[in-house]
Amino acid sequence: MHPIDWYNLNAPLNTVTKGVKVIHNYITDDELALMHPHEPNPNDLNHTTYKHKNGVIKVLKDNAYKHPVNSIISKFTLLCAMRFKNNYNEGINYIRLELMGETNPYIRVRCDYFKVINKQDRYGSNQTELIAWDKSEINQDCGKGFVNTIPQFDEFIIEPNNKDYKPVIDNCYNQYSKFSHTPHPEPVTETDIPVTWDFINHIFSTGTPDKSDVDIGLIYLKCLYEHPKQMLPILCLISKERSTGKTTFNNWLGMIFGNNYVSISPEALTKQFNYNYATKNIITFEEAFVEKQAGIEKLKSLSTAKMIDVSQKFVSEYSIPFYGKFILFSNKVLDFMRIDDDEIRFWVRPIPSIKGKRNVMIEEQLYAEIPKFLKYLEQLPPINFDTGSRMLLTDDRIANSHLQAIKDESRSTLYKELEMLILEFFSNNPQELLYATPVDIKERWFGHDSKISRAYISKVLKHEFGFTPMSMQRYTPFEAGISTKTGCPFVFENPIKSNIL
Repeated sequence: MHPIDWYNLNAPLNTVTKGVKVIHNYITDDELALMHPHEPNPNDLNHTTYKHKNGVIKVLKDNAYKHPVNSIISKFTLLCAMRFKNNYNEGINYIRLELMGETNPYIRVRCDYFKVINKQDRYGSNQTELIAWDKSEINQDCGKGFVNTIPQFDEFIIEPNNKDYKPVIDNCYNQYSKFSHTPHPEPVTETDIPVTWDFINHIFSTGTPDKSDVDIGLIYLKCLYEHPKQMLPILCLISKERSTGKTTFNNWLGMIFGNNYVSISPEALTKQFNYNYATKNIITFEEAFVEKQAGIEKLKSLSTAKMIDVSQKFVSEYSIPFYGKFILFSNKVLDFMRIDDDEIRFWVRPIPSIKGKRNVMIEEQLYAEIPKFLKYLEQLPPINFDTGSRMLLTDDRIANSHLQAIKDESRSTLYKELEMLILEFFSNNPQELLYATPVDIKERWFGHDSKISRAYISKVLKHEFGFTPMSMQRYTPFEAGISTKTGCPFVFENPIKSNIL
């Protein structure tokens, strides 16, 4: 019910004068007497000025609020006239907060003001959003005295907890949102969640010749729900085909985790303002293609970051703990981003197309099964965090041939060119070893290519091939029979025999 309607129907008449300095007297519960505005007389308090009956008020005498005699006004109109100088917004907020018991829609953190906006997502779950709000606008909408009723907090904090949520911790406002689902009260088996169980098996058990990862997928999902602070690898779901279920999986995470989930573009990682993802626990990228090196480095850095500096328009920058988990969805199987050889933060899973008739109601069915699925996760054995690594899912559990294929594709063009040139050299020269410095390689193979410098060749040999130059010595470059030189050569073994390349 609207606050004005609620007040006119339910509030007693004496609330219109609570705290006012105007001399008044209640002759009965429904009759209010005030002094005459121009010729005050103590006897005025014995004669009714406003009479309440059947939800409206009749004006019986001249008054300081210029309500015409014999006119009919609402109880809310009288309230705003006597207590809030005809500021209707201030009157509405008084009714909401003090009489109806609603939560103050505004908060103040440090010196910044925010409005807490409540809204429903497409599945009917309640979500909240914190929007910076100007103090002058609050004064204009609610009255100058209203800001004194706004709750004040010392700082922002992130304290993820999907079971024992605390909105305020040590007078710091928790930007983690309350979990919007309640687990089913009774025990649950796979047959109780048929759509969810089939979907999990589709995402985590098929599409790879290496192994089934359903058990790892369940650990991953259980950790997201029960241990939202835990660091997890960057999950990458890839497929050239469409209708694989990647988008459904993305939407499903949004259904479960609500306001603690966000889907953004990779470009958002390098933009000035990061509030849209800095306060979230699950951050996804649909149709991901992280091309710029700055975005790649930012993603890898954030995946293991402890803190993040939050930058939001019109709000002073502040730092909070960061617990974001990243999930990438891409139609580019090998080149959605560059992944280095020594990288252990990625869990790559190819997803096949869904066979058979498409289930157009799958998202609604997945949503309906969420309470039982949460109960199923709770029934799984406790997670063993004793992995000897800061990552719960270690490299030996999530490494597969698809990750290695992406690492191979991520190598530089010069690496691939050198690999072919060296292999070609040994094919034509059946010697066991090749000695060459970056200068030798530049002169022999890239003498006319100004883009490839000796320093670049040295960098690729050291950091991509993993080679270490020998100490200063005399050596014979390339083929035997050529005069010796002095330098610090790299040594290459015949790949047919050594299988290095």
